[in-house]
Amino acid sequence: DRYLQKKLHSMSDMDIVILICGKSPEFRKKILSNISKSRGAIVLDEEEARKPIRKRDSDEMTNNFVASLRAAWESGDLAVGERDDEEWVE
Repeated sequence: DRYLQKKLHSMSDMDIVILICGKSPEFRKKILSNISKSRGAIVLDEEEARKPIRKRDSDEMTNNFVASLRAAWESGDLAVGERDDEEWVE
């Protein structure tokens, strides 16, 4: 999650609002768990104040976010792994 935290740190609160708006609870939890609790509260308050948000804006933000993660993965800056119930290490 270190890369994700770094990426989210570089984004504005409003960008994060647009990113999480209309997304699944799992996606929202993943994003919000990688920012501070106080910033998360600000983001959620801002989301409530700014609704509704255009789907086009949310889709564009999501595409840009995913593209940046993909580029980081391709360059080796981001490692994506899976955990299973049998064995895993950190």
